[in-house]
Amino acid sequence: MPAVDCPPAPASATCTDRGVIPFVSAYSASPQLIAQTISYYVHHFPSSFVTERLELIRGLEANWDSYGSTPFSTPIVDAVESLASDLECKGWPVSRIAPSADQSIILDAATPTGSVRWEFDDDGDVGLTIEKQGGPIYHDCTVDSIPSLDALLDF
Repeated sequence: MPAVDCPPAPASATCTDRGVIPFVSAYSASPQLIAQTISYYVHHFPSSFVTERLELIRGLEANWDSYGSTPFSTPIVDAVESLASDLECKGWPVSRIAPSADQSIILDAATPTGSVRWEFDDDGDVGLTIEKQGGPIYHDCTVDSIPSLDALLDF
């Protein structure tokens, strides 16, 4: 999946046990550096909603739905996390991340022209439903061939 261009890490970013956390002293930094640091933080760390939902999904145990389901594989949850981060970087709000009864993870987001739903199957298949004014458009792909976010606007 193509990465979305996000602002580079500011020189003041420091590494901690939680990852790269930008830090700028308001007393010594220029407004431009402060804005760059805030922009970096917003674009590189998913919102608490996304983080909480993914933590819940990662923690699901076998039979989480009472119908014999299995836990989701790490690569699929990581793919959802990567897409959610790209969506937030693009400014497209994630409205839903949820496991479904058919052993998939659903991710919904708003786009400038409507909305889109990704359904990640644990076998690596991804179904897209793009909602636009003219009606829904369906597209199947795999985790490795998800269309770029900009390409979704052209569907």
